[in-house]
Amino acid sequence: MSVSTNKKEQPAEQKTQAQEKRVFVVLNPVAGTTDASTAKQTITQYCQDHGWECDIHETKKNEDLRHLVQDALKKQVDIVIAAGGDGTVSQVVSGMVNSHTPMGILPAGTGNNLARNLSIPMDLPGALDLLGGEYDIQELDVMEVNQDKYYVLNVSVGVSSLVMRKTPREQKRRFGFLAYLWNAAGSIRSSDMHRFFVKVDDRSVKLSASELMIANCKFMGLQPQLDQVEIDPEDGRLDVFIMRTQTFRDYLGVAAAFLTRRKSEEEQNLDYIEAHNFIRIESEFPLPAQADGEEIGTTPLEIRLLPKSLRIIVPQKAPAAS
Repeated sequence: MSVSTNKKEQPAEQKTQAQEKRVFVVLNPVAGTTDASTAKQTITQYCQDHGWECDIHETKKNEDLRHLVQDALKKQVDIVIAAGGDGTVSQVVSGMVNSHTPMGILPAGTGNNLARNLSIPMDLPGALDLLGGEYDIQELDVMEVNQDKYYVLNVSVGVSSLVMRKTPREQKRRFGFLAYLWNAAGSIRSSDMHRFFVKVDDRSVKLSASELMIANCKFMGLQPQLDQVEIDPEDGRLDVFIMRTQTFRDYLGVAAAFLTRRKSEEEQNLDYIEAHNFIRIESEFPLPAQADGEEIGTTPLEIRLLPKSLRIIVPQKAPAAS
């Protein structure tokens, strides 16, 4: 197996299939619409066909996966694989931060946002073939929240947190991403403005907003069309979006400003700050927060950027045209 980094200044790594034969898989049996027994059988068969030693752990409710993953790393596995949605991925990341061991993703959740950002195949056979073929290893920035939890996609306070709270697992399994959209429509009609006290690196600001979103990765793979804003999980920067939206029309205006380059009066409902090290969010009263699609508690929040602290397996990039 040939493995290379996607950084030109770094030499390519070389490994063989024979070397990469010990894999540890964290499988969420209730993620998305996954049939756990079928997924487990497919993964097991693939590993057997490639001569890999495979240990599959099926997650349980309220289980701490960090120590489980760290124990696997102590056994010097070659790859740790997260088979599930973004919530499962985040829990596995918690044990992988600052590890030299690469992490693989088998997308099996509702949104699979990180996999989409990294162009990882959405189907199980395709994602497995990526791990068994030639690939790049991408080094991602990670967000440390309140000193003990780690996330790679986004952290937010406001409407999105309410949507996560209102969307039970049963709805996500039955309706997929539509479950989020349905609950988002209801939350938009009842969104309120809140007073926030925010510190971004050395800058402190007071502001009113219906939503604060700190992004490390694109939203469902979409790049916001805002001047000089390019979300990239490798750039050593976090992107803070401040939304002041109370009506459905407000949200449509922000969406138009966010996803197109069309200038409009609605852009006054959207502000932007970039962060390079640290963010602290306080509010007048505790507000629910989410990270990577899961509830994580309430404000206040402290977020620290850990640059290039996660090594993840991604498809090889096509060579640049000469």
